[in-house]
Amino acid sequence: MRIRIFMRGASLLGACVSTSFAIASDNAARYLEEIVVTATKRTVDVQQLPLAVSVVTADSLRAMRMTTIDPLAQQVPNLVVSAAGNTTPWVFMRGVGTNDINANSVGAVGIYQDEVYMNGTATQLQQMFDLDRVEVPKGPQGTLYGRNTTGGVISLVSMKPQAVDSASGRVSYGRYGQFDIEAVGNAAITDAMAARLAFVRRSREPIFDNTHGTGDGSDIDNWAARGALRYRRGDQDWLLSVYGSSVDAKATEFDKSLIAQHPQRADVGTPRSEPLSWPGHEKVDILGSTLNGTLDFDKVALTSISAVVNSRRDTRADIDSSAPDWLDQTRRNEATQLSQEFRLASRTDGPLEWVAGAYFFREDLDATVLLKASQALGVPSLTFVSDTEYSQHDSSAAAFGDATWQTTERLSLFLGGRYTYEEKDFRTSQQGYFNAPLTSSHQRESWTRPSGSAGFSYTLSPQVMGYGRYSHGFRAGGFNAGGGVDDPAFGPEYVDMIEAGVKSTFADGRARLNAALFFAEYRDMQVYALVSSPAGPTTQYLTNAARASIEGIEMDLSWRPLTRLQIDLSAAWLDAQFDRYVDSSNIDRGGNRLTGAPETSWSAIVRYDQPLARGAKLAVSADANYRDGFYFDAANTARFAADARHLVGARLAYVSADERFSVALWGRNLTDELYFVRATSFLNMDSIVVGDPRTYGVEIGVKL
Repeated sequence: MRIRIFMRGASLLGACVSTSFAIASDNAARYLEEIVVTATKRTVDVQQLPLAVSVVTADSLRAMRMTTIDPLAQQVPNLVVSAAGNTTPWVFMRGVGTNDINANSVGAVGIYQDEVYMNGTATQLQQMFDLDRVEVPKGPQGTLYGRNTTGGVISLVSMKPQAVDSASGRVSYGRYGQFDIEAVGNAAITDAMAARLAFVRRSREPIFDNTHGTGDGSDIDNWAARGALRYRRGDQDWLLSVYGSSVDAKATEFDKSLIAQHPQRADVGTPRSEPLSWPGHEKVDILGSTLNGTLDFDKVALTSISAVVNSRRDTRADIDSSAPDWLDQTRRNEATQLSQEFRLASRTDGPLEWVAGAYFFREDLDATVLLKASQALGVPSLTFVSDTEYSQHDSSAAAFGDATWQTTERLSLFLGGRYTYEEKDFRTSQQGYFNAPLTSSHQRESWTRPSGSAGFSYTLSPQVMGYGRYSHGFRAGGFNAGGGVDDPAFGPEYVDMIEAGVKSTFADGRARLNAALFFAEYRDMQVYALVSSPAGPTTQYLTNAARASIEGIEMDLSWRPLTRLQIDLSAAWLDAQFDRYVDSSNIDRGGNRLTGAPETSWSAIVRYDQPLARGAKLAVSADANYRDGFYFDAANTARFAADARHLVGARLAYVSADERFSVALWGRNLTDELYFVRATSFLNMDSIVVGDPRTYGVEIGVKL
């Protein structure tokens, strides 16, 4: 079966190549804008990169109102982002990710901000603003990125200071009192120095109706700012940035009314409406700084990236989601990470290009989890409290290298490798229910593993490039922080992936068609599960599955049939399942689909510019995306699985002739689709987070 599917995919790639040859022109005029990326630590045209990479441009980010990483899944095929609030996103790419909710968890998809890896779960849902683009390399990125990238990478690339004086701002007001302000200022201080300051403030009234009358939930109240200073002269380029953000809002609330089997179901058929004892609260503060410098010598360039990031999180939730004050949870944690990368890159025009470097990382984490059970055993005055405190010190060092050799005018070979050492030191203590004695433990583990990639690219014509690559990656093991002090550690996971693809430009430069076919095998895959025990409460465990296999196809098409019309389409098919896996309850889950792995997905964006009098224009954009149903847990629990869903959005903007003034009408989830964003079950209580309802508003923009 898998061989037949693989052969069909190969036939599809061949059809793409044939189509490109049939309508390609050697003298093609490039009507589509060139997309330049730095996914391989070099600035290259994405069409020349032998790797599946999705790129979300600044125009798409603005048109689709993407303010954090979770809406990226509406445009990037085979990407699922499940966010419940402002921390700990569950990110899955090609069926690989994690749904661990603890502060010491690390995902399989690396989140990067301006080449800096964001390890802490509190830092991965920062506000996206003043971005040039978002790059999403897929599959194991164990050579140049390294840490925790067995699924892929999401790389946010900010706008850099330019040698011009400019300012811009946008104000938006919409449904539920949503009020957003974004302002950017850029100044040329000298011929060699420029500065840039960006600020965003977002707020919205609660959309969750607490029928108990103790306050509604799920609002928005956050801000973020980034200041950057750039010095660029001769053979050196230095960029210093300082950024911070803050969230102080009512927590995203859980919804039980959509689960017919839920024993405490209330307000049946009314989404975002439950009787809560009180609304939860989230406070997240982030402060960081990065110094990125490049010295360009005669034949080589030296790059240094130094970064420090501090995050603080304080959240409280009514996790039983009911009017009686039964079960409350408070999570507090603070993490400080330091990272340093040194990188050398060739600067010659010869057939050999190479990159080599070293990377160092350190994070110190302190966390507290308080679980309070009130009215215990039916006695109103009886309250039990479980207090768990833990700390983790995570250190990593790596050396890496990557080289591409153009053997002929058409054929290039590439080889890359990375050798990583990682150590984790974990301490935990717990004061359990019923005045149980204080227990504690201390564990330490280290891992040393290689990772890398190899492959080729072949230029079939000036407009068509085919490639094949093999990648090997690993994600380090760690420690369980969600249960008792004696919870077992889990080991590393390993992945081997084969990818074949084609990238083509045709129709005289008016169209691009990229396709990729991939197959992966995972060993000791890290899987998170909530395990119910008849002898005690539910326990949270990360364990290693024996084996899992993944295969799929992805396609992206950009087409400009008219000068003023552009159509972007993407589609994906995915088959991701456990081959062998016996969970912590000794249940065989072999054959189950992986978490966060919808079988099919597609997206479409259409943009059209209609000229108006005196040089003004009407810019129209519409987008739609579909995602098949998928499971939130390895057990494939059907009652709170995500159903298939369609989302539709649109934007209509008037833009003045000099593009200094604009006014736009926007709408998201225009069909008011009801869909699950996240689902969990704790102590036999199901908790559902549903997506935002239909929203719409008006936006005014000014450029100076």
